[in-house]
Amino acid sequence: AADVYNNRGAVYAELDQFQKAIGDYDEAIRIEPDLSDAYYNRAIAYGDLGDFGKAIEDYTAALRLDASNADAYFNRGYSRYQLGQYKLAASDFGDAIILVPNDVEAYLNRGLAYRNDGQYDLAVVDFDYLLALNPKDAAAYVERGITYDAMALPDWAIEDFTQAISIGPDNPKFHGLRGDAYLNLGQDEKAIQDYAEATRLDPGNLRWNLRWLNQINLGN
Repeated sequence: AADVYNNRGAVYAELDQFQKAIGDYDEAIRIEPDLSDAYYNRAIAYGDLGDFGKAIEDYTAALRLDASNADAYFNRGYSRYQLGQYKLAASDFGDAIILVPNDVEAYLNRGLAYRNDGQYDLAVVDFDYLLALNPKDAAAYVERGITYDAMALPDWAIEDFTQAISIGPDNPKFHGLRGDAYLNLGQDEKAIQDYAEATRLDPGNLRWNLRWLNQINLGN
């Protein structure tokens, strides 16, 4: 009977009826308190509703019953990340990696968690690993570049943003971020060129547009 409620809850969740889904998962857990899948599924529903605190509680319960659930570690890490619990998030992503050693998303998110926690060197190690796995991973170049920027290494950041641009030349964010790095180096002309390209690719993005106009006005 517990499986019936758990399965119907999953159907409600597919239909974005998360409160109904949670009601069914509640009933499944009432009938069978050790049903790991019900806790896991309820955690996902809570996360979809933005209630990351309750999601963390349920992922923890699910892992207590089944410590081999890599997705539960990953999702709990994501929930903790959303709440600014970066150290705990990094630990969860690490546990997911232990279970699934080449989980690209887990490495990327652990790198982000490390960076937000100020552990820049560890973040760089994770982004390095992603690039060793896939030298064409534009996201890894960008995130490593942002990390280098935070470490006050704009030259290295520019190298990474340039690599990302070579992979995805039509991505305005890549050009804008390189523009920021050039600006940090005092290379205003190159910054203006990148802001102009970012604006051309995404005219509605006020961030790059305003920086472009600001630099032009400062130059006049």
